[in-house]
Amino acid sequence: MRRLIGLTALALLTAACSPYRLVGPPRASIGRLSVDPQVPWSALERGSLTVWTVDGIPLQRVVFLKGLAGGEALPGASGTKPTVFRSGMTSGDAMELVVDWLSAAPGFQQLEARSLRPRRFGPADGFGFDFSYVDRDGLDGQGLAAGTVVDRRLYLIVYSGARAHYFPRYREAVERMIDSARIDAGPY
Repeated sequence: MRRLIGLTALALLTAACSPYRLVGPPRASIGRLSVDPQVPWSALERGSLTVWTVDGIPLQRVVFLKGLAGGEALPGASGTKPTVFRSGMTSGDAMELVVDWLSAAPGFQQLEARSLRPRRFGPADGFGFDFSYVDRDGLDGQGLAAGTVVDRRLYLIVYSGARAHYFPRYREAVERMIDSARIDAGPY
């Protein structure tokens, strides 16, 4: 019995120290953006970014950008030229912006974007595209991005992971999550 109590206390202490929190169905809010997660994810807040993962960030991740205003830089790696969003960007400009942003992040080498297309982002018109990359360990990665501009602010969901297993494992859930996106009224 003492061992069970000790293990329970250790598990609670470990959970309390973790920077992650569990998010799952039916709905989760990330600033004004809300989605139906489809499956339970572990969420991590990093400044203006929210990152979700199931199996660990190196294996797969969903990154949410929640309402970047025109003239603001996308959060980037230190020492790199900031990637600045302009609210009048075309879909092609937005794809280039995201590619430049990801290319500056550690773990996204040899990034190639393709298949730019119109995409529904919940009820809003937006854009989507696919991409491939090689991570810092030489593993092939795959990703998709979807975004929209509402009230002159950029909302973005980027899903990426190891091509071999982890990316395809949750792709359908992420596609449904993007379809479920809503941008709620309220303060930024």
